[in-house]
Amino acid sequence: MAGNALLGQRDGGRRAAGDNGYFEVGAKAGEPFVTPRVGRGASFADFDGDGDLDLALVVHGGPLVLARNHGGNARGWLRLVLRSPGARGKGPRSTTFATGARVVLTTAAGSQVREVGGQPSYLSQEPPGEVFFGTGDAVAVERLEIRWPSGRVQAFENLPVRAVVEVSEGGAPRVFGSARGR
Repeated sequence: MAGNALLGQRDGGRRAAGDNGYFEVGAKAGEPFVTPRVGRGASFADFDGDGDLDLALVVHGGPLVLARNHGGNARGWLRLVLRSPGARGKGPRSTTFATGARVVLTTAAGSQVREVGGQPSYLSQEPPGEVFFGTGDAVAVERLEIRWPSGRVQAFENLPVRAVVEVSEGGAPRVFGSARGR
């Protein structure tokens, strides 16, 4: 074997087993997780628009691998797309894709926090200005608060789950694909 050869590894995947540590779930998750590869990055996004996160794997010396999540959308979700239209007059403004924004989503089950930007790893890119939340069995988002990089704070109540919500800084939310009640 050459001294600089790269050895592929299975992407595997682990799931917490409480006090028993972790167990591998790669074989159960499907082919993309059992074939040995030299991975260089991964990005999560809803590539097929069905409400669950899929995975794109960047492979050294090989083609991109897209692992579609079939069946992961049985419970609720919300995809939030943030945009800033740019400067309108004087004062601070946010970046086009809201890099640095802090989002708090609250349902009956509790609150979750996401920050926009700060990509996950080397050679990886998530959709700019987007954050994804799993909402479980919630029937609605009770409150969504956005702290924009400009310092502006916006809050919205009673948004649907199973939807894509787009918010431009200073504007009202636009809801796409709501499936409330499903």
